[in-house]
Amino acid sequence: MNEIVDDCRPMFDFVIQQFGVDRCMFASNFPMDKVSMKLSTLYDFYWTISEDLSSDDRKKVFYKNAKECYQII
Repeated sequence: MNEIVDDCRPMFDFVIQQFGVDRCMFASNFPMDKVSMKLSTLYDFYWTISEDLSSDDRKKVFYKNAKECYQII
């Protein structure tokens, strides 16, 4: 997975720099994507690629921004 993280990190960093953590969120296409990988693998990828973010910023891209955007209580 390190190779994939290394390949994708520049794109992740670019998006965060351009839009900021307040306008970004992780998403997936599950359950359709489960033929190519397990959800836990995707989550591990997201967790690894976001390791340079602060704890508060990670919470934003993992769930807080989606909660606010979709008005989930």
